[in-house]
Amino acid sequence: MCSISWEWPTVETDVFSILFNRDEQKERPIALPPEVKNINGVKSLMPVDPVGDGSWFAVNEYGLVITLLNLYEVEILPKKLISRGLLVKELSGCKSAGEAIKLLEEKTNPDSATSFAPFSLFIFDKKKKSMYFAQWDQKSLVEQNIKNGVEHQFFCSSSWNTKEVQIYRNLAYKKYYSEALQSKSKFNDLRVSGDIELRRKFHKGANQNEKKSSVYMTREKTQTVSVIELIVDNKTISLDYYDRSSNTSRKSSIALL
Repeated sequence: MCSISWEWPTVETDVFSILFNRDEQKERPIALPPEVKNINGVKSLMPVDPVGDGSWFAVNEYGLVITLLNLYEVEILPKKLISRGLLVKELSGCKSAGEAIKLLEEKTNPDSATSFAPFSLFIFDKKKKSMYFAQWDQKSLVEQNIKNGVEHQFFCSSSWNTKEVQIYRNLAYKKYYSEALQSKSKFNDLRVSGDIELRRKFHKGANQNEKKSSVYMTREKTQTVSVIELIVDNKTISLDYYDRSSNTSRKSSIALL
């Protein structure tokens, strides 16, 4: 259960940004804050899930961003499962989107005795301003096309009332963003600071009344456990990680090659 929004660089700025909410069981061990790891000689910045020693979000020095959301719409097949977080971790050691996609295709072999549980996966390439999106259902890896545009720059998953929650969150994002654009005069530059500020508020639940369906959700056994804010400009990759349980924020950064 997660939500992601992204904003591509514009003519006014070369900043690329992502906000990512992670929803998890309240009893699940707290993730370790983002740290730099050396993956196949590539510097990668990621939070770490202590359960599987993997991650759901990683960005490397080449400007590649790998994000993974669980895919709840399909049934998990009875195979020995490998942690999906380890896949994100391994893909973050690639130097290009093409290399990452090739590795992803190799790792998702439907004839293998082991398998990853179903997932949706994004590969963003800041330098080429490109995005790859695919879904894995343990039978095949299906590439999907998400067109660029305000209404398409948001995606979410949910284990509870999947379709209803997805519809609620998508409509909430479109409505909130539409209202934000109408109020852009309040900011000196909506695309640089205002947009980040507005999306940050949205990812913290602004103007969302249904707490069980909200992007920043809370339920009896699950809740949004963290929010990641990534900003990549021409020189620097900055990641701000907010942990809900401790109400703390930690910033990390690496240089963009």
